[in-house]
Amino acid sequence: MKQTTTKGRIMAFLMAIVTVFSLIPILGGATISAAISSYKPSNSTAMSTINQRMKNGSGGTYYTPQMWRSVSRTKNSNGTYTYSSKTNGICTWCAVNNLLNRRVALENSSPASKFFTMKETVKVLSGSSNYVEYKPNYIWIGNKDWYTDLYDNTFVNSAGISYKARHYSFASTNVEDKKIQLKKLLDEHPEGVVVQFSRTFNKGTKNERTENHGFVISGYYYSSGKLSFYAVDTGSSASYASYKDGKNTRLEDAWIGVGTKYGNNGDADKIIQGLTFYVSLVPEPISIDLTGFKGTLKAGSPYGIPGNISSNANIQTVVARIYYGQDQYQGNVASVTLTNVGKKELNTKEKIGGKYIDSISMGSLRQGDYYFEVKVTDVNGNTLTKRTAFSVR
Repeated sequence: MKQTTTKGRIMAFLMAIVTVFSLIPILGGATISAAISSYKPSNSTAMSTINQRMKNGSGGTYYTPQMWRSVSRTKNSNGTYTYSSKTNGICTWCAVNNLLNRRVALENSSPASKFFTMKETVKVLSGSSNYVEYKPNYIWIGNKDWYTDLYDNTFVNSAGISYKARHYSFASTNVEDKKIQLKKLLDEHPEGVVVQFSRTFNKGTKNERTENHGFVISGYYYSSGKLSFYAVDTGSSASYASYKDGKNTRLEDAWIGVGTKYGNNGDADKIIQGLTFYVSLVPEPISIDLTGFKGTLKAGSPYGIPGNISSNANIQTVVARIYYGQDQYQGNVASVTLTNVGKKELNTKEKIGGKYIDSISMGSLRQGDYYFEVKVTDVNGNTLTKRTAFSVR
């Protein structure tokens, strides 16, 4: 057996101290959720982690949305609608949903119950008043433009996870410059980025048209010294199947590369040349979890409001309100405001200045449909509002 010398024991002790103190800047002064959100593994490590965590069941398939499609409609004389048979794939929105869930998988070791549904993503991008799902995976989205309505949207799902999607243009039109920028983006956002490809055909003629396609660039690698990329593209059943097998498809092998629609002929540089903008995610600095709140209450009965709020910075104010229907604010019977909270985590039963969120009276509400809203502002001016629907019967 190898003997441990006194010098060896001293060195081991010093190394342990260094290890402990090296963790302090990561966890000190931050909530656990904030520490997780700041986790940035290498892109290759992130891809492996995401692939493992997005497995769905023993079959080894992966959680990724089937291509959803949008349709047009006409109103009939009897007030009903007829939906067209011609469809357009809302590929960019599917890519955003993929991106959201890749981030969820990266930050949560058991993400299955925390994924964003495609319906949650579509509702944000379309606006609830313009969103009609007339059959599974087929929707009418009013006058919304499915590939440009991506500016600074905040997505919140039923598990209380919140991200903001930000839309940017590439700094250069040069292919090599775009590659360098994409690599930097993937180092900063290891879950990937959504990109928009655009190509104009028959330019300058009466048949001129522009085709667009959105997908996720999920990682990078080097082949013979050349910077290359992986993609997750729901544009066809072939690329969808390869993703379900747990493989990140090479960019040139994804549908954007092999599909005949765009004429890229498996040339990755042609694809990168056609990229016009990208969308990346940032975790919200504030989180509101109301998942324990029930959807239907009995008229006249008291009911508690379970929930938790966390923030990377101290919370300044919390305003909780109840709206009747979608618009009318019933302030006299259903509001409470907490000021100068001064802490980073708060549950609905904690008193601040003698007030607490759970003090809102539910028993005085008449029968009808309502929204419960919580608006949180931190000391840095960041604000997050979350609304959840409920009914009194």
